[in-house]
Amino acid sequence: MADQPTAAEHALAPFDDKMWRLVKLHEALAKLQADLPEIKKSERAEVEMKSGATFEYSYANLAGVTREIMPRMGALGLSFTSRPTLNREGKFVLAYELRHSAGAMIAGEYALPARSGPQQTGSGITYARRYWLCAVTGIVKGGLIGL
Repeated sequence: MADQPTAAEHALAPFDDKMWRLVKLHEALAKLQADLPEIKKSERAEVEMKSGATFEYSYANLAGVTREIMPRMGALGLSFTSRPTLNREGKFVLAYELRHSAGAMIAGEYALPARSGPQQTGSGITYARRYWLCAVTGIVKGGLIGL
């Protein structure tokens, strides 16, 4: 990846540095989305409802999603980070960033639900990491992944 706009890029449009970085991020994201892998739903879960009835569903776990998508992202100069934190309002959130090697990023926060214990909290964080990795890269389409 080029660190600065080429002469040809400057000649085509008067990019400022921030715009050029965003263009590079979006170009890489478009290339990624043109060749998204089909993520297999390798895990199964059973949920008991309040009525006592149960239902099962299958889903792709975080390890499976990252194993498929991260090498493709890295080859295009893309990376994804997420971390649970307290935001400026003091709310417990997952802060996430899709970054490009040129320096641009897409960032956001997802409010994490209050949970009763460490296991439930960890489960919520893992769900949010998988959900936002898929959402920000475009993996979630056509029902390929149960989230």
